Amino acid sequence: MDDTDPTRFGRRGFLASIASSGLLAGLAGVGSAASDDGAGPVTVSGRRIHKYRPDGDYFEHEQRFVSSELRDRYGKATLVYDEGTIHRRAVPDEYTDPDRAFTLNYRDTAVIGRFREFGRLETKQRDAGSADAAVGTASIPDYTGPLYVYNSDVDNPQEEDLGEATGPINVGWNRDLDRDAASINSQMESWGWTSLYAGSPGDRYVIMDEDASLPYVTKQDEHIVKGLSTPTTQYHVRAYDLPQYEEENIAVAGQAHKDPVLHDGPPWNFAEAREAASSAWDDNGYSTVLHYVENGDGYDTSDGSFDQVRAG
Repeated sequence: MDDTDPTRFGRRGFLASIASSGLLAGLAGVGSAASDDGAGPVTVSGRRIHKYRPDGDYFEHEQRFVSSELRDRYGKATLVYDEGTIHRRAVPDEYTDPDRAFTLNYRDTAVIGRFREFGRLETKQRDAGSADAAVGTASIPDYTGPLYVYNSDVDNPQEEDLGEATGPINVGWNRDLDRDAASINSQMESWGWTSLYAGSPGDRYVIMDEDASLPYVTKQDEHIVKGLSTPTTQYHVRAYDLPQYEEENIAVAGQAHKDPVLHDGPPWNFAEAREAASSAWDDNGYSTVLHYVENGDGYDTSDGSFDQVRAG
């Protein structure tokens, strides 16, 4: 992997030395507001609840985040997420002999806001990088695509709906590969990236924002997975096709992580999964360039790096 290559991502500004203005760094205080006008997003404390219910060969998985601080800010105390299904053979024996419903819960914090609020913060983060570039302090190529992925308690959320920031975008595939997310998934399947016990993962969303237009919220185009063990853990990449106006050189952006057995996290091992995904291409004659986009603040297993996969 070449971590010194000067290849540029695109044309609309650098992301460099911006830890102090990063999305999650700006939300460090519990219950604190991040935007200039006192609105969200906010970091709140609460309880994370994962519910599992057997249904044939699968367990349905529902996640809830409950916080009185959330009610104070947005008028609702509970967000309910549909996390899809997990194959029963991937569920520990203690819950499948016989099959039974069960619940896991723990104290947690969450970064929650309306999608338009998250879109505004991502734009500010990119603008901060552009300012560094203007004074010659930028040290990496610019990347103008989405920076984070978000969960939502509604299908196909709009700008006024609530979302929760759940992970950093950390891998991307160049346009010189002439591939979309479906083609990348097919190629990686041919290299052994397949699930041991297929389920149906929940959706995550990215925000695409062209200049001053309102954010456009879209879910992943593909789930790329590699099963690792039984009971199963897996590397999981949610892949998003990017229009060229959004990112000039990156055709597909990905959020790579390592799913725990019950998809209840953490840790999500973002850096480990990023390296696994890009190494699959390195090992097959392509090249990967490591960049630092500083979107890892607040994630214990992310170092804020982004792997750019290119033609060899």
